[in-house]
Amino acid sequence: MASEPLQPFDPVRGQLAAALSAHAPGGLGAHALVQARVLWPMHVISLRMLEPPDAHWTDALRAAGIHELPRAGHFTGHDVRALWSRPTECLALTRDATVACALLESLQPGALARGYAVDRTAGVIAIEFRGPGMDRLLARLVDASAIPRAPGQATRARLVDVGAHLLRIDDEHLWLLCDRAHADYLGAWLLDAIERIEDR
Repeated sequence: MASEPLQPFDPVRGQLAAALSAHAPGGLGAHALVQARVLWPMHVISLRMLEPPDAHWTDALRAAGIHELPRAGHFTGHDVRALWSRPTECLALTRDATVACALLESLQPGALARGYAVDRTAGVIAIEFRGPGMDRLLARLVDASAIPRAPGQATRARLVDVGAHLLRIDDEHLWLLCDRAHADYLGAWLLDAIERIEDR
């Protein structure tokens, strides 16, 4: 029996809502150099596997649109992005609930000997940054060496005191993933960092 489509809830509230608002003083929504928004819905599926993956595992991933697993420091794909997290885990990122459900159904724990999928959607928030001031903003929040510079690169970083994944989608386009529980904390830091970037 098919499971119900996943319905991630809208996480924009509190300090994060203020940081992304065009109406809040200094909010990113009104900033000329960098724009940001919460990517919603964003389904986050943890793919946990043993090495080497078997044919059943590979077939299940291909059926969901993941044709290549990423190597460390990178992500692969477009509509469904596979992000390297650690040697035994990558994250599947998709805005398509049907794809997320298919992954969870075909890779539910116990279905395959070499791996399984876990839904992490409710615990993760994804923010998209665009604009020429994006790197300057991020440099106020993470070590500059932790910012991925080329499209297709991804890093795990400490963003202030919070663990985060950064994915470089294009030259002036980046995704940030962090635990949803830290959304307001991140929002407060974004508001502070926005005030400090200048057009040079």
